[in-house]
Amino acid sequence: MINTGEEDLVFLITYTPSKQIKEAPKEHARSSRSIQEILGRDTLEKIEREVSETLKLELAILDSSYGRVTKHGGEVVFWNEEAGLKRFNSGLAGLDKAFEGSGGVITMIIPILFEEEIAGYLRCGQFLINRDVGFEETLGPELFRAYREIPLLPKSRLYALQESLESVADLVSDIIEAGAREKGISERSARTRLTEGLKSRSKNIWELISDEGQDYPVHLEEKLEAAISRLDRAASKLAAAEIAELLRRRSVPDREVRETAGEMMMGISRKLYLETSDRDNFFAVRYKYRAKLKSCSGCGSAEGLLSEFAEDCISILESKLLRGKAGLVERINRYIGMSFSQDVSLGVLAETFYVSPNYLSAIFNERNGMSLKDYVNRLRIDRAKELLRDTDLKVSEISRKVGYSQLSYFGSVFRKLEGCTPKEYRNR
Repeated sequence: MINTGEEDLVFLITYTPSKQIKEAPKEHARSSRSIQEILGRDTLEKIEREVSETLKLELAILDSSYGRVTKHGGEVVFWNEEAGLKRFNSGLAGLDKAFEGSGGVITMIIPILFEEEIAGYLRCGQFLINRDVGFEETLGPELFRAYREIPLLPKSRLYALQESLESVADLVSDIIEAGAREKGISERSARTRLTEGLKSRSKNIWELISDEGQDYPVHLEEKLEAAISRLDRAASKLAAAEIAELLRRRSVPDREVRETAGEMMMGISRKLYLETSDRDNFFAVRYKYRAKLKSCSGCGSAEGLLSEFAEDCISILESKLLRGKAGLVERINRYIGMSFSQDVSLGVLAETFYVSPNYLSAIFNERNGMSLKDYVNRLRIDRAKELLRDTDLKVSEISRKVGYSQLSYFGSVFRKLEGCTPKEYRNR
């Protein structure tokens, strides 16, 4: 409401689609106190060592200027923090703590906060998504060996790694806050707090990273995820069967079968949650199958669970896309009915209705019994028939009016649907 100073009040109403509203990330200033001042170098070294040993992952504590606080380890690093860090372009929403160095080497750097200001950072060890063969060829023998020893991490596990490291950084922040309150904290006290905290964060991060990372069937996980995104039940069952068959051929023991199936379910449910923001349903599915996996024995059992998991995910997606009296497809149909003479391609509609093109295509086909292309062509040709019967417009003009820029394509579609040319239809 705006008071203009006149007798009338002016009401200003604006509409902002909810999916465009994003909370701006909170910016933290650097703390005026260094992390070394609060805890001391010796205590920080012990925290660093304790966390690294517990999580089986090389970690380093940095100050607020990215300088190494503790003594340098013996690892060969493939980035230069002082020269600035290049953010890793993962293409994954919300993944903002990953940085990339030479040869595609990736690290994660998580802020350690003290009184809502950055006192330092927690940096994890190095890993790769893919090895850069061209980069390898430029390295000498020592660097080549160091590069080959860097473990591979499936891209789908990046979210889990970031979450785990953020949890550990929060724990270190708690210890720093306690040290400040108590005007210093003993190494023993810090170690006790850390040990207790890590027990509640008992996830072994190193399990996410494997020297045999290339053996993890990432391509099959992506195949299963794509089938779920398309709401394609048949394809999801085939993908689950393909996963089970691969594990069977490799003679993978039951424990590893359960771990592989669990990793796939976690990765897929996480990505679908980020696509839809339906936290409750997807986390419920995740916990449901975490419990079911405990009794999973063998590849056949894993195949059944993956198929059941896919069915649950597809059902959630369907209900989300169609909930309410005016379902998504019905709204899209009305929109196309008013706009078919314009660009109503899949990409344009997905952007207009704030949904994934995959989801839109799948649910549109299922509800309308035909593809988007066929649906639009039918509407355009029906309108063209009306204009051919009721007006004296040239065929070329009618083609443009109903949305076809090429007369030849209009004629081809018309003949396919009506069995005659537009001119023959007019002369009937």
